[in-house]
Amino acid sequence: MKPKLTEKGITYKTISRVGTILLTIFVFFDACAYAYAQEPAAVAAVAAVAADDAMEAPAAVAADDALEAPTADDELTMTAVKEAKAAKAASSDITTLFYSLPKQQNNTELLTDASNKLLFNHLAIGIGIGTEGASLDLALPIGHYVQLRAGMSYLPSIKLTKHFDASQTGSAGVSNFDSITSILHDITGLQFDEQIDMKATTQLWNGKILVDVFPFKKKNWFFSAGLYFGPKQVLHIENAAEDMGTLIALSTFNNIYNKVEDAIANDNPAQIFGDISLTPQMMDQIMSIGRLGIAVGTYKQTTESHQAGDIYNMVPDENGMIKLDIRSNVVRPYVGFGYRTAISRDKRSFFSVDAGILCWGTLKMITHDGTNLIKEVDVTNPMLKQYTDVVNHMKVYPAINIRFTRQIF
Repeated sequence: MKPKLTEKGITYKTISRVGTILLTIFVFFDACAYAYAQEPAAVAAVAAVAADDAMEAPAAVAADDALEAPTADDELTMTAVKEAKAAKAASSDITTLFYSLPKQQNNTELLTDASNKLLFNHLAIGIGIGTEGASLDLALPIGHYVQLRAGMSYLPSIKLTKHFDASQTGSAGVSNFDSITSILHDITGLQFDEQIDMKATTQLWNGKILVDVFPFKKKNWFFSAGLYFGPKQVLHIENAAEDMGTLIALSTFNNIYNKVEDAIANDNPAQIFGDISLTPQMMDQIMSIGRLGIAVGTYKQTTESHQAGDIYNMVPDENGMIKLDIRSNVVRPYVGFGYRTAISRDKRSFFSVDAGILCWGTLKMITHDGTNLIKEVDVTNPMLKQYTDVVNHMKVYPAINIRFTRQIF
């Protein structure tokens, strides 16, 4: 037993223990300061070790005090043990605090980095087929639930042939096919066919920019919206090559009709070819037939060139051709939805089905002479009316596709 240093009972061992505690606390804070200055990521480890030292030192000292205390004083011993446990619990709380702060900071940084990487961090390529034809597109993610998709689709040309009755072609409303045929054959030497074949060819290709939204957790269902863009002309119709003879005959007759009309207006004999002229009886016969062409219907409105209710005949152009184009807007909005599922173990290959509507707007049927059949003419020709009725109501186009997609990176 070492001698007492003062009259108040402060022993050498007590001073030694206090010094040990102060030295441990100093080492703890010095280590923390050094770790933060060198590398924030090392703070947790340094803080844990230093906190353990600080925890064990007071606990050990307290335990020594309790052991070296007089055995007769049990109450004093129990008090020392409780103080040791409290010191240990406080040290544990400090350790947890110092350890959790940098860890939370690192987690926040990792989440931020992950969110930033979700912007265009993948590229997927897809191929598909559907009512738009064959398609190819690329997709890039924008966050967790949105992707940007761009591509194009192409529908190979489809050719259809329709027959138009040429026996009812007179602008005067006369159906005298035999007499017309005889006159045309005498003048031109060409045979006049009663039917004219018209060939229709589709021209459907589209570029597209779409945004897909995956609102549900499993990201199977998605909704799409965006824009398609393509050429104005979606369908082209013109006469078949084998009917060129009939149309040339029609053009020749119409040229004669124009000369006869001018001759009657000027009170002069009709000069057809050089010195060749027509008799008044032939002129009357030609005028009774009227201009020849495909009888389409009647005009809806009065303009400078015609009256409402006048017969509209689609006559051949200067090259002996009859043409008709169906046109839409260049930019076409799209809305739709779909379902996507993974089909590979690495979750990078997908199969999807989507359906929507492509808004074409009001379509136009424009003839080679610039007449819009939908807007300007009340169509009565049975075959053409089938076209105009469909086109007039076809403001949207159903888009149904199946696609296979592979994530490249």
